[in-house]
Amino acid sequence: MKPENLKQEHFVLMERFLSIAKENSAAFKEMREDFDDKMSDIKDIVSMLRAEVEKLSSYIEASKGDHDKLITVEFLIQQGIKDSDALHEKHRNFEKELRNLNEWKIKIAVYISGVSFIVSILTAIILRKIFQ
Repeated sequence: MKPENLKQEHFVLMERFLSIAKENSAAFKEMREDFDDKMSDIKDIVSMLRAEVEKLSSYIEASKGDHDKLITVEFLIQQGIKDSDALHEKHRNFEKELRNLNEWKIKIAVYISGVSFIVSILTAIILRKIFQ
């Protein structure tokens, strides 16, 4: 093989490597944006739950001595507990997604390091053949 062809092959391999790295970077950016959006949704839900708790507290204060209102408040509290449990479940799911994201980061980093290792070996072989 001619040295010019070897150099061209080397540059093609390097361009492919850079293309893969750019694609992975874009994918990570998208995953991060999705995660940030979901965390924003969780914050909104928590704010709504806090507002409901404040309402419930005011109902309790207003309904001292009124048995029917207390029963309604108790129902609302039970409903708030159910909503809170659902929020905790969503939070656990987000933690799982974050762990999966971290696992993908590790897999992609290993892949990139493997590709760069192969490229360096090919470069060494090419240079050795050129200078022999």
